[in-house]
Amino acid sequence: MNSAQRGQEGTAYMRARQLFATILAAAAIGVSGMAFAQAARTPAETVDYRHEQFRRVGATFKALNDGMRGSPDMAAIRSNAATLSQLAQDLPNWFPAGTAAPVGDQNRAEAAIWSDAAAWNEQVAQFQTATRNLAAARDIAAVRGTIRGVGARCTSCHRAFRTPD
Repeated sequence: MNSAQRGQEGTAYMRARQLFATILAAAAIGVSGMAFAQAARTPAETVDYRHEQFRRVGATFKALNDGMRGSPDMAAIRSNAATLSQLAQDLPNWFPAGTAAPVGDQNRAEAAIWSDAAAWNEQVAQFQTATRNLAAARDIAAVRGTIRGVGARCTSCHRAFRTPD
């Protein structure tokens, strides 16, 4: 490889790094924007909002599982995994203090979310880690290995912090 080729390779590498940094910064701004938008809600609006966000989590997880059947489309799987990971990172913002509500149609959140914050935060952190691992998976075998961990995290949290049907 001559010096011109090495220079071109280095330039391509730097462009890729810059693109990645730009995407990462945009994602951080988007997440912080979601947190800001969350702060402006009333407690009742927050309950509705988190219900809708969990619907998004469920729909995205279902799309991931459905996408694993037949001939998996890695681009769609990666997109859904990235969405799920972003939702997981924002999840703590869905439960601000003062938004516990009576259990009903739109609320199945247990009071322990607020009264046992350490356990709640640990569950959330484990879910976030599982979804980051899923988003980092680069082939079908890795996706299959990590998607089960995400499902296990969902089940664990539901048992501890969600009222039964």
